[in-house]
Amino acid sequence: MMPATSTASHIEVTYRASAFRGCPACAEMRCTDPAECLYFLTKSVWADCDTCAGTGWAEDTSASPFCGVCTGSGLIEYDEAPGPVSPVACSRHAFQVNRVRALLASTCPNVAVSA
Repeated sequence: MMPATSTASHIEVTYRASAFRGCPACAEMRCTDPAECLYFLTKSVWADCDTCAGTGWAEDTSASPFCGVCTGSGLIEYDEAPGPVSPVACSRHAFQVNRVRALLASTCPNVAVSA
C-alpha cells in the first residue's frame, strides 16, 4: 500500500526507434504505393547520401536518430552517379529493391514483377 503523503513520483518514458529506416524512394516506413517506389528505385542512380556519408545516422544535434536527407536509408537519388558507387551502397540499394518487390508481390499478387 502506498503512503497517502508520498512526495516522490516516478515517470517512465519509453522511446522506441524502428530498426527499419524509411524507404529511400518515399521516405515512409511502409510504402503506400510499392509500384511507384519500385519505379523510382530502378529508374535512376542511387548512391551514398552526401549529408551522412551513407551511414543513415543524423548529427548529434538532431532530434531524430536518422539523417533527415535520406531518412536513414543512407541512399539518395542522383541524375547521374557522382563517381563510383560504393559496394555498400549497391548492397543497400539491392536490399531496398528486393524489399519493395516482395511488398508489391504481397499487396498485388496478380502483378508480375520482373527482376
